[in-house]
Amino acid sequence: MKYLKILTLASSMALVTASSGLYAGNMDEDAPAISYNWKNTALKLSSCMKQAKNAMDLTEFDYVARKTLVVGSNNNEYKGTVVCLTEKKMVLFVVSGEEFSTAQKLTAKLKKNFTARRTSRTTSSRRESCK
Repeated sequence: MKYLKILTLASSMALVTASSGLYAGNMDEDAPAISYNWKNTALKLSSCMKQAKNAMDLTEFDYVARKTLVVGSNNNEYKGTVVCLTEKKMVLFVVSGEEFSTAQKLTAKLKKNFTARRTSRTTSSRRESCK
């Protein structure tokens, strides 16, 4: 039950993330698939944000980092968000896009890459390129 508020937040964030690309029309056809997952963490906010940026980079999302979240997209096909809820000892991963199966795979990849070690890619190469 303690995650009920966080799941409500996750649903709200998923809708906001997904609706950014919607336009007026038939909602059944335009509605994106939304996938989310979470992970417990004991990280401080700065470490969580560093790992969130790393996860976005390794998942090949262009991204923008804000106070407690990193938002990105991969060629505007799928949108991803990693939210550091360190006060709740939790990290939230949300991906939206056309196909649910792809959104699920990208969500799982973000979660896996959150704890991955840095590769030869540089974070600065993808930072702030998503406007």
